[in-house]
Amino acid sequence: QGLEDPPPDRWWYCLHRRADLAEAEPVVRGVFLTQPSTAASHVLSGRAKREEFMLLAGHCGWAPGQLQDELDEGDAWLMVASDTDALLSSLPRQQAALQRSRERSGQAAFGRGFPLWSRLFSKASADTDVPWANSMLDRRADDV
Repeated sequence: QGLEDPPPDRWWYCLHRRADLAEAEPVVRGVFLTQPSTAASHVLSGRAKREEFMLLAGHCGWAPGQLQDELDEGDAWLMVASDTDALLSSLPRQQAALQRSRERSGQAAFGRGFPLWSRLFSKASADTDVPWANSMLDRRADDV
């Protein structure tokens, strides 16, 4: 479920790096999750800037044991340590670019996040001998 779905069916969240914000739920060290309405109230009150939040829409879910089965198969997932800076260090720059795009076109600018995932995957797979690494994101991009 994404942004086009009615609110009761919509799955959306904001990621950010601000541990000091109320209702910040830790995801990994240095990355927090909050509801978009909470992020908006922080921005409107001046406690945060909108560039500090990344809106994510949709979700992935697995049946019991399904994720472990996919990990065991070895051709769908690459396990690496989390890297907060790799995930969110460019967030303010990316958000500013989306805002400029919105101002030029008059419409909200959204992306599927493939440039970010491509950068993260390239970094994660650089020291890994994974024969399917180069084509993984291309296959996922074709699926959506």
